[in-house]
Amino acid sequence: MFAKPPFLQLSSHRYLTRFVVSPPMGILYKRKYKQTTAPARSLCYHEQILIEQYSPSVMTDTQRTEAQNFAGYNPIYPLWIHKSAVWVLLVADVIFTSRLNRIIDNPNSQPALLGIFLLSFLIYTGVILINGRALIALGAFAAAVLIVFQVMLFSNVTGMPSPITTALQFFPVLSFTVFFSLANSELRQYTCRTYYYISQLYVFIYLLASICYIFNILPTNILRSLVLTDVERGERLFFYPAAMALCWFFSLSSVRRNISATSITLLAINGIANVLTLSRVYLLCLLAISLVYIATSERRIIRFLSLSALFLTSAVLVYGIIDTRWNPFELFSGDSSGGARALEYRTAQHFLRLYPIAGIGIEPSSYEVGFLTGNYYFAAGDLGAVGVWWNFGLCGLLLFLVASIISCQPIRNLDTKFQWPFFLTGCLIAAYGSIAPVIFAAGGSTFFALIFGMWLSGKELERQRSRPPHN
Repeated sequence: MFAKPPFLQLSSHRYLTRFVVSPPMGILYKRKYKQTTAPARSLCYHEQILIEQYSPSVMTDTQRTEAQNFAGYNPIYPLWIHKSAVWVLLVADVIFTSRLNRIIDNPNSQPALLGIFLLSFLIYTGVILINGRALIALGAFAAAVLIVFQVMLFSNVTGMPSPITTALQFFPVLSFTVFFSLANSELRQYTCRTYYYISQLYVFIYLLASICYIFNILPTNILRSLVLTDVERGERLFFYPAAMALCWFFSLSSVRRNISATSITLLAINGIANVLTLSRVYLLCLLAISLVYIATSERRIIRFLSLSALFLTSAVLVYGIIDTRWNPFELFSGDSSGGARALEYRTAQHFLRLYPIAGIGIEPSSYEVGFLTGNYYFAAGDLGAVGVWWNFGLCGLLLFLVASIISCQPIRNLDTKFQWPFFLTGCLIAAYGSIAPVIFAAGGSTFFALIFGMWLSGKELERQRSRPPHN
């Protein structure tokens, strides 16, 4: 089944690597690994060069792609550790982001879930630092410092203390170090598949919970902590935008590839669950991206439209901070949600003119914001780019716009059934950032971290491949 395995020895780096090539399967297997003194980064680089120079005429494009994925691979850490970390992190993400932990009404549940993100961040940032990716590790720590600084800033502005969980609620976005390491450990496909499976399970739970709430099958106090209310839409359950969108786009792309009873049923289930969210801007973005995908299937067009919506809306919102006579939400003041946002925007206009560089900071809850502003219903997450400016200052606003561009990048080396869903979901959370900046907050931060980590891994592979071999 396998070709005779070649043994490759480089005396200058004193290590032995054994590869087994399977042309029919198009996969490159690593059977044995021994390293004495060479650093992992140098070792992986020379593995790539040796693989490509050893039998270039025999290797297929798929095998060459698999060979590139060995860059950054460190077998010192068993894969079962990485796979376990994936499940723990993603399950914690769904429970925290969807607010399912509030059902049990335990005050320690949220700190425990956020502690998982903190622990994962510290461990995997240390791993990539040990593996020689100092720049990426430094960037991760700088982002953590920015979050902590903004929490301290809000405390200084209001004179009110902030608990540690105030900073930790934004740590899911820092889990890109985890996904970067997973991508470099040949777990890109496994990670994306696991994220989808957990998301689909969440959609089933959400649909079942919504039906039970609508028809009063369960006592109302069980799901009360998940309920959102306004005048026009009535009551609905809080939802996880990235997970819901991913499952919808997965079922939509499945129907496009192969129409079957299973794919149509899954499309209907995911469609009903998304409709039950009753989130108008979210559903508008979901519908628009779905129609463009069906009509063209051109990534560049979908990316352009998503980013155009974000940047145009952000420009309109930011302009109102400069010219306080302009309040775009007053156009929708006849709606309860639009009227509330108009008041929030007016509050942001006043305070961002007082603190234009660093913003106001990250608040622990609406109570502290109400104490500062007099508006106890103020939520920076309702104001798109202006909300990011409020929480993270101008530096954070710039990072948010850059992150939105990265979110619209496809993940390379994935199966076809996962390529489109993850790309479309990345475009959706970028476009949805026009009004709800979920890339940095609960609802899309972990998904963006996955995209960002794998994007960094792909860029590193391209850079290593372009280097000339050492003599």
